[in-house]
Amino acid sequence: MRLRSVAIVLLMASLMARGIAWCQSLDGLEAEIQGKQPDEVRELMVRRLGPPARILGSGFRIEEWDVDAGVLTFHSAVGPSFEKGGKRVWLMHTVNPAGLCLYGHYQMTANPEPPYGMKYYLGDLYVAWDSSYIFSFHPARTEDRKSQADNFFVLHRRGRVEVKYASGVTVETRLEDVPDGALIATLTFVARPPRSVMVYRILADHTGRMLRFAGEPMPFELDKGWVNYWR
Repeated sequence: MRLRSVAIVLLMASLMARGIAWCQSLDGLEAEIQGKQPDEVRELMVRRLGPPARILGSGFRIEEWDVDAGVLTFHSAVGPSFEKGGKRVWLMHTVNPAGLCLYGHYQMTANPEPPYGMKYYLGDLYVAWDSSYIFSFHPARTEDRKSQADNFFVLHRRGRVEVKYASGVTVETRLEDVPDGALIATLTFVARPPRSVMVYRILADHTGRMLRFAGEPMPFELDKGWVNYWR
């Protein structure tokens, strides 16, 4: 009984720290699912709350429950989460070091278009451990070739990248521990001849568990997911 009380207190503190009110229906759930596999987590959620209210998604089966004026979501790829009042909490306790997440594939899309905020795929940027980068340009629409005429990566598809971590951030810093929107690193891209240079900032996005490029001007969005979603 004492262990259950401790779990409740920890869950309340976790939710309150992230700006979400305590929900009686989530009593102990966050503590109970730690260390479990996706199928086990889903089984616990169904056992506790019954069948999901909605099933969404196409590539992935996404299940949702209406809980205490919020929405509890199970996603087999990115893990369970709870959203209330426009704020989302990821329920699995994960470890995502900045240095591990910073490198790899970033997806580029055109800036959202009104009225529905559609974002069209442009290509992929690969930032390698050997301090090189490669960009592949595969726009979904022919008109995007014109809109991206001044895109640094379209003009300079290979080169090297220099990484400078933000003050207080190291390769071992957990992204879970930095504030939402915090600066993680500054990346300086140096293209192969004629050696054009462009500098971008990398920001943490807790809601989407992403790393996002920031800088001006940017006729695109460029981001990648964190690495660990279940551990």
